[in-house]
Amino acid sequence: WGWERRKAWTPENDPDARCLSPGAVRAYQSPYPIEFLATPGRMTILFEYQHLVRRIYMDGRGHPKAFDVAPMGHSIGRWEGDTLVVDTVGLADTTLLNATGLPHSDRMTLTERIRKILGGEVLEIEFRIDDPVAYTRPWTATSYFKRDPAGQLIEYNCDLVVDYRKPGP
Repeated sequence: WGWERRKAWTPENDPDARCLSPGAVRAYQSPYPIEFLATPGRMTILFEYQHLVRRIYMDGRGHPKAFDVAPMGHSIGRWEGDTLVVDTVGLADTTLLNATGLPHSDRMTLTERIRKILGGEVLEIEFRIDDPVAYTRPWTATSYFKRDPAGQLIEYNCDLVVDYRKPGP
């Protein structure tokens, strides 16, 4: 299943290259800022890239019995000490896990363990991919993000990427 989809991938048919949502895993791989907003009962992740939004429900609810798959899926979270543990299901298989066309099925579950390290200056996110359709066993990857105290999310236009932080010609 996964190998056939992987062989069919090209940069031209990559959903991300066509301004389609990259999905919950690949959204972190853009070079644009990410902002976490903690509110009662919910953690919201704002991605500058494509103005993507993820909602992680922290109010003790479970996943719904009926959920239409979506690029960001349905996420619930809980704190384990200083680590935010996020469980996501319902991820549409129209997204890819990385820029080289790594596929997944809509039966994939994503577990993220998110914590601050190095005095809060670095965010560490460990991803666990469990997809019994696309992969023979679960696998993990870890990403690191440096804090930018002066950072801000700015307008992103997929049709014309302009870095408004740099002066014009």
